Amino acid sequence: MAELGLTPFVRATQQIYTLARAKDLDGTSWKATKAAILEAADALRTVTGQTEAPIQLEPILLYRNIYRTWFSSDSSPEATLAPRRDGFTLRLRPGLSAARSRFSQAHEVAHTFFYDIGKAPPEKLLHLSPRTKAYRKQEDICNAFASVLLLPGDLVRQFLLKCEAQGLSKWDISASLSTDFHVSMETAIRRLLSGFPMFEHSAAIFVDEVRESRSCRRWFGRALSSPRVAELELLQSLGDAIANAPKGHLEEEIRRIAEPSKGTAEVKWKLVSSGSGSRFIAILLDFDISRRLTK
Repeated sequence: MAELGLTPFVRATQQIYTLARAKDLDGTSWKATKAAILEAADALRTVTGQTEAPIQLEPILLYRNIYRTWFSSDSSPEATLAPRRDGFTLRLRPGLSAARSRFSQAHEVAHTFFYDIGKAPPEKLLHLSPRTKAYRKQEDICNAFASVLLLPGDLVRQFLLKCEAQGLSKWDISASLSTDFHVSMETAIRRLLSGFPMFEHSAAIFVDEVRESRSCRRWFGRALSSPRVAELELLQSLGDAIANAPKGHLEEEIRRIAEPSKGTAEVKWKLVSSGSGSRFIAILLDFDISRRLTK
């Protein structure tokens, strides 16, 4: 089984070597590289015998010769990867939530494929500035790898079949997926929106509030690549409410917009607060309701 699993690893390395020879990494397509890296995520599960949720990271770290340790300060980066003669050292920020720590570790596992592991210590194949498109493409690929590794397509599909048989709502499915697979709510929802038919008419807004700053991210199911007017108006209204809500009134503003829009979409959200003055809100919009009504 391990021998069969090596083929995707070799293919991923070959794709990155091809990238390394490109003259313009910003303008070069990374599509084949991403496909190979995501295939390697599934191969890692195979060679480490991972057949059920939650995915255990320890055997995967061991297989990639990654040795885990922790920074001494909460102000450190979330995670860093550094080559050493016998593999890699992965340093994590203490105090990370379990879900965030798992995603950060899986993300750094992806980065090991961008090294020549035949050298001691491993040598980086791409030297990218954080200001370049190529750097952002690499980070996007590592995020996608972490999502696929922690939420494998076959296991998620099995999970969705069980949830559908139980008649669970999309919000309850997202929450259960987060719990059962030991990932954050955002990671769970983004994975469901990325290609599962049940969620192709859904969208999500994620909000981070840290003291006086607020950031917002939007994600769409595949069928919403061209949203209708009613869908766009609801998304815009929620976006405006989030951007303009006074400190401490964000949930109130979301409710004010969401309650009258039940004919357009079912809107569910969850607020998570921490003692450090930060808050996170996940908002899931299910547009299947309006589409059924207008057929």
